[in-house]
Amino acid sequence: DTAPIFRHLTMCLSNARHPLGRVCASFLALYHRMCAALGPRLTAARAVGALKLGCARLHRLVLDVLPPLQHAACARVAREAIQTVVFEGEGGTARALYAAQLADDDAALATRQAALRGLRPRQLGLPPQFWLDDGDADGSDDDDEGCHPRLHTGLPYAQAIAHAQTLPELLVPRHKLQLFCDTCAEASICVERHHRMSSAPPEAGVKMLLGADHLVPVMAYVLVRAALPMVPSEVAFIEAFEDDPQLLLGPLGYALATVHAALNVIASVAPPLAPQSPIPPPSPTVA
Repeated sequence: DTAPIFRHLTMCLSNARHPLGRVCASFLALYHRMCAALGPRLTAARAVGALKLGCARLHRLVLDVLPPLQHAACARVAREAIQTVVFEGEGGTARALYAAQLADDDAALATRQAALRGLRPRQLGLPPQFWLDDGDADGSDDDDEGCHPRLHTGLPYAQAIAHAQTLPELLVPRHKLQLFCDTCAEASICVERHHRMSSAPPEAGVKMLLGADHLVPVMAYVLVRAALPMVPSEVAFIEAFEDDPQLLLGPLGYALATVHAALNVIASVAPPLAPQSPIPPPSPTVA
């Protein structure tokens, strides 16, 4: 269990009276002064580059001082603890720069989300077993103006939507990336839970596993319903820091690729048609 290691290291790095904490505090102060000195000349890439360099040097120092942490699993925990303290201290500057740099992309996504506000899984070409609804095709029952999607517990994939909505609360790029991965996993759990609780047994030969081809449109639906317009800048922020090829070959990289594909689906899918009012009969002609 590596959780105690994470807690202990985080405590040490956050304590200015601890030797490791003093080194970490010195780096954060230096980074803050650099950002202030550069002012409007500070770029998003430079801000993240300085954070990456500082985290890497702190990591080497921690492993040198505490050799038992050089074991692969412990080294990963040490890296996560360092990133947590560093990004909670100064990560907001870099994140804000990426938000400014990709403001147009975030605004474009917000516009698409508004246009797709009544989107349902069935409108994305998914097979019926992944609709997770009770036959309500237009979704008009859950589109009350001003309601946050977290309140719509009857929505398909409601738990995955609620999970995705915690993205702005996370400060560390690795944690944001893990959230994407966990949201993909939660979408699969939603499918299994829905059919386990359904009174209708699945049809023979119908696969209930949410594979890659179906996960992408499901995640597009989840991102639309989660109403997170900052996803493009969040993705750029994550990719700027988390660029380890070995990391991106695993589940975290798969989740990141899924989010990229989901954003492409959101950009291309046609908005759902609004329910049409019946056409009134013509007024009788007065002779």
